[in-house]
Formats: sequence, C-alpha cells, structure tokens
Amino acid sequence: HWRRFVYCTGMARGVELGRVDHFDDGTHDGTQGHDDRHHREVSPSAVAHFGQHRLVPALLQRAVALHPRGRDGFITGATLTRVVTRSHGAIRPVTARLSLAGFNRADDPSDSTLSIDADVLVAADGANSKVRESCRVRMTGTPTMQHLVNVHFTSASLAARLRRDDRAAMLYFVFNPAVVAVVVAHDLRNGEFVAQIPFFPPHQSLERDFSRAQCAALLEAAVNGGTDPRGTDEDLDDLEVRTVRAWTMSAEVADAFVTGNSRVVLCGDAAHRFPPAGGFGMNTGIQDA
Repeated sequence: HWRRFVYCTGMARGVELGRVDHFDDGTHDGTQGHDDRHHREVSPSAVAHFGQHRLVPALLQRAVALHPRGRDGFITGATLTRVVTRSHGAIRPVTARLSLAGFNRADDPSDSTLSIDADVLVAADGANSKVRESCRVRMTGTPTMQHLVNVHFTSASLAARLRRDDRAAMLYFVFNPAVVAVVVAHDLRNGEFVAQIPFFPPHQSLERDFSRAQCAALLEAAVNGGTDPRGTDEDLDDLEVRTVRAWTMSAEVADAFVTGNSRVVLCGDAAHRFPPAGGFGMNTGIQDA
C-alpha cells in the first residue's frame, strides 16, 4: 500500500477521484511478488514505511548497542540552555549547558544544570533548534507557508475496511464539504494514522477549534466522505485520538551550517526546514550526517 496515493472525497466511503502509483514503470503486474522481485533487483535494502515515533527509539537502541560505554554514553531527557564556544587552541573549545530533570549538582543541590565539554557539537535538534538560536544563526526563506494540525489516531476497524475494499494506500488526499485533510497511513495492519488538517490562526485556535472531540468528528468526515455513518456497520467505534499538535510548514535554510569558531555544525532540520512533500527532510538530514 505504501506506493499508492489516493485522491478521494472519503477514505472508506465516497468517490475515489484518482490514485497514483509512485513506483509504476509500466511493467508492474499488481502483485506483491512482483514488488519483491523488483526491489531485490534494484537494491539490497527493502522499502519500508516506518513512522518517526518508531524509528527514533530504534535508532537510539542501535546507537546504545554500538557505543563503547553502552547506555552510560548517552544523556536523555535534557534541555539545552546555552552553547559556549571558545577561541582556537582551547582544550575543549565548545560547551553545551543542559538542564536535566532529577539531576542536582553535588556542589550546589539547587542547581540542575550539567555542562558537557567537547571538541565539536553537532546540532541535530530539529526545526526549532536551540543550538542554532544560541549561536544566533539566522534562517533565510519563507518561515510560514501554512499552518496545520497533526492528529495522531488509531482505528483497527478502519484499517480492516481499507484493506478489505482495496482502498489501502499510504497517503489519502481528502476533499469534501466537511473537511480537507491529508491522512498518512503509518500502519495498516494495526490501524495507526496521522491526519494533517489546515489551521488558520488567528481565526482559529487549537483550544477552541481542535478539541479531541472536534478532531474525532473531522476524522469521521474524512473517512466517510462527509456522510453520517450512524446506524450502519461503518461506524468507527474504535477510533481513538491520541495526540493533537499544531505545526507550521516552512521553507528555510540556515545562513551558516558551521558556526561557533567552526566547532558547531548544524544538521538536519536545524539547518534546513522543508515542506514534507518528497521526503527531503530525512534525505537531506542523512546527507548532512
């Protein structure tokens, strides 16, 4: 299903306006076996759709396994408060100061900060990078292209319906009078999805217009094409809204990727913020690394 994008008035009900196979070379016979053979021919690595909330813990687990000090080589749950860089020739030219919940300095029990001295600091701390801010590196581009709300939700019954009715896809572009949304199917085996819904501040607010109950109603409209499924076997009794978060789509690049006397390196979203189309964020982040 990961190769399909579906344009529709509803994910499970309503009109399918079109579907796009993003890997169709004109020879695909529509079977899983063909996919497997083709993948083995072009790459030793299989294609997988793997959500970031699962990928990041897996990467951390692997990094811990590879580190000579294991889990002791990592600090998690800390908040960066400041970056200090020193002139060339210093023994440790860069220091990251962290605030760590549950940590207290032996020399001052009221102080929960921790200083990490290093030769180089790699800032892979995301689109709202505290390292970039601390080093006063500006961004150039379009800071606000669009505001959206991400709604993480689960529904095993929806996933089963999509598989049963040959409507399984990775992305659903939904347009109907009740809602416009892009829904990402992260896991069609267990029914895990993220919906991206346009958000228009200051005319709308997260608290007033996107409560969990309101989001559930928008999701049902996205699934059923804006029609009322009550009294039918298409009611989504198991739909659960997990999280609701607002975010801003940007297109910006940092004025410098290397800063702080050449001892601080920006990497990934800290260095460049892209719209999500095309997977440029992950691909350029890997290239940075």
